[in-house]
Formats: sequence, structure tokens, C-alpha cells
Amino acid sequence: MPITPNSARAYYGLQATAEPTKTQVSGTVAIGVPSSVMTLPSVTTAYCVSATLASTGNTLTIDTETGIATIGTAPVSQVETATVVAAGGATSSGNLAVTVTAAGVTGSPLAIPVALVTGVDTTASLIAAKVRTALGANTALTALYTVGGTGANVVLTRTVAANNDATLNIAIAAGLGVSAITTSTDTTAGVGGVKLTNNTGDGKDFEGISLGNALVVAACIVKASGTGGIDVDVVSENYVFNLQPGGIWMIASGNGELNDFVGNMVITAQSNDAAVEVTIIGQV
Repeated sequence: MPITPNSARAYYGLQATAEPTKTQVSGTVAIGVPSSVMTLPSVTTAYCVSATLASTGNTLTIDTETGIATIGTAPVSQVETATVVAAGGATSSGNLAVTVTAAGVTGSPLAIPVALVTGVDTTASLIAAKVRTALGANTALTALYTVGGTGANVVLTRTVAANNDATLNIAIAAGLGVSAITTSTDTTAGVGGVKLTNNTGDGKDFEGISLGNALVVAACIVKASGTGGIDVDVVSENYVFNLQPGGIWMIASGNGELNDFVGNMVITAQSNDAAVEVTIIGQV
């Protein structure tokens, strides 16, 4: 977003202490640069792009001059479907045993009884509707999944896209006129992908103001904020550096311009559950 010229600052420092080993010398020696401030003149614009990269190899590309971010793999919500089979509806009254297994769901596998009434639940669709209602009332399940479906189908959809859960399953025990379903259908595989977490990556700030198409970068800081490491490829500089979780890399110019720092920065997840925060300031 636009900022007041001459208000930009880069804060930096790197220090270590050493214990002298020569005789008749005591105390510690400070090595490095103390906490310092660099004023960045003429800077008029600042923006930040942050994202999560769910899987190894996921990429995020940031055009440093425009602030436009492009994700390499889009998130996809996992969908699981079970189809109730009951040719004559409920043939007797009682509780139909439904079991839902899902990683990350508290108490999984969940045993969820579904009350059926003979003469009332006369079709597979009516029985499925009761199953959907029972599953939708389970707060542990709905913390991660929405419950839906039409007709004889019972459908679970991951609320927030994540890497595919191969254990996800809706099982229905045989009884009361209902056929057994031991394994439900993996309708759509889940893909965690890359999710932008602070903006849409469209080159506009959070107020909807365009960042401009000719940003001269004055400073950039990259922080690996997830639990997995990342590789950062500064294409114009022709080098790649590695950041482990919590690692920070910063570059800043005292005269307010990094003339060679233009074009794309490509960030790649080294492992699952990586995340990154990139802040860039410059002038248009």
C-alpha cells in the first residue's frame, strides 16, 4: 500500500560473543553488527504476500515489481460419498450403525447411531436424509467437514482444503433392511496446494489499491514461517537459497534501489506444511 516517503526503515544486526583464550585475558568479545537502522529514501510502496504450501514441491511465484502472486497448485477440497442401499426401506425400527473415520477428527472413528422407523423411512433416500442429519449433528465431524448429498447419497466435503486423507471413510453396517457399506467412494481427492493467507495476489493491497506496475525494489525480507523448509529462487539474481522453519533472509539497499532485483521470486516447498511471508518495499 502507499506509504509516506522516507518512512521506510530496515532493521538489522548480527552478533555473537566469544571467550578469549589467551593468557591474562578475561571477559567476552562481541563480534558483528549491533542492532542498527537503515533509512530507505524515496520508498513509497510496501506490500506483503504470505502463503501456506501444503505439499513438497508446491510453488508460489511472486512478481516483485507488481506484487502479483501465482500459485503452482490450487487447493482442492476432499469429497467422500456413501450411497445408501435399501430396496424396501427400513424393514424394522432401531438404530442403524454408521461409522465415520477421518484423520484429524476428534474421537475418530466416530460411531454415530441413526434412528430408523419402519413404515416411515420407506426408501433409501429417506434413510440417507436421516444419516445426513445425524452426521451433521456431530460437532467433531463438522469441525472439519460439511455434510451434504441428495437422494440416497451421503457426502462429506472438507471445509478447508488439505492434503488427501486416505483414511476418510463412511461405513454403514448391515441391518434394518439396509445393505452394508464397508468402503465409501473417494469422489474427489484432497489437495492442500498453495493458499494465499493475507491477500488475493492480484497486485492490490488490502484496501484494493493497485501497487503499480513498475515497482523499484528497495528492500525485501523472506521468512519461512511454517513447519517445513522452503527454497527461494531469486530469478534475476540467478541463485537459490534455503530457509528452514523460522529462518529469515533480508536484502536492502541504502540508496533505496536494488537495480538487479526485478522480476520473479519462486518459492518451493521442501516438505509438507511449509509457509512463507514475503515483504517488499520500493518506489513506483
